[in-house]
Parts: sequence; C-alpha cells; structure tokens
Amino acid sequence: MAADHDIALISYGSHPAWPPTSSGVTVQNLTTDRRQMECHRFKLAPGASSEGAYTHDGEEFLHVLAGRLEIVLDGDQFFELREGDSFYFESRRPHSWRNSDESETVLIWINTPPTF
Repeated sequence: MAADHDIALISYGSHPAWPPTSSGVTVQNLTTDRRQMECHRFKLAPGASSEGAYTHDGEEFLHVLAGRLEIVLDGDQFFELREGDSFYFESRRPHSWRNSDESETVLIWINTPPTF
C-alpha cells in the first residue's frame, strides 16, 4: 500500500491554474506536487500559440481531447494533431505549437522532468 505522501488527488473543478503567460492560453495543473512528471491541461483559444520555438531538457507527451493542434519540430517538421491523437517528442528539439482550429483546443500535456 502506498504511503499518503505518494498520493495526489485533485477533485474535478479544483485544479489550480497558472497565471496567463500567453494570450488565449489557460494551463491547469493536474498534479499537486512535482516529482518526475509535470501534468497539465491546456485550453487554447483559436489561434493561441507558443509565440515562437523553444527548447529545454526532457521529454514531452500530449493527448488532444478536443480541437486541433499544429506542432512544428526543428523548424521544418509539421504535425497536425486532431481530437484523440497523441504525440511524443524529446524537448531538446526546437518546438512550437498553435491552435489551428476555429474553436477551443483542449489537451493533456506531460513533461518529464518538471519544466515550468
């Protein structure tokens, strides 16, 4: 049986959100403390983006719950993700993203190690 400090439950509707960093981007924390993974729910308004490419250490996994997301890796590899699609990449690769849908895009985004 796991010790209580190994369990993190955040009930529906009580996920803390980051202060807005980019226009049209809402990020909710899906975990209460950071160990080896950082788990978020991103809500992106139409046209919202990373506002440029960036890199960092680690690995990333995302899963699109609703809408569409365009990911660009290395400046020349384009991926159009749709509802139900999952995507993994190494964070050291220059990457950028934007909501390419006409409505809100919602996705789960996991980084390891914790990045933000």
